[in-house]
Amino acid sequence: MEKFKERKENLHLSFIDLEKTYDKVSREKLWSVLEKKEIYTAYIQVIKDMYEGAITCVRIQGGLTKDFPITVGLY
Repeated sequence: MEKFKERKENLHLSFIDLEKTYDKVSREKLWSVLEKKEIYTAYIQVIKDMYEGAITCVRIQGGLTKDFPITVGLY
């Protein structure tokens, strides 16, 4: 951020709370709302890309579980 400020360049940031805010929000509804709010299409695509094919694993005693797709949260 400081480098952009020094060069007087625009910088756009987005902060997303993945823990609780979006637990029950339909992805399609979110995309629709963002479009209605006239959010830049490129920003919407970045958010979509974050969820496309997302996988995770869980740390348990003795290691990690096998990877599995994220199906909870934005659906």
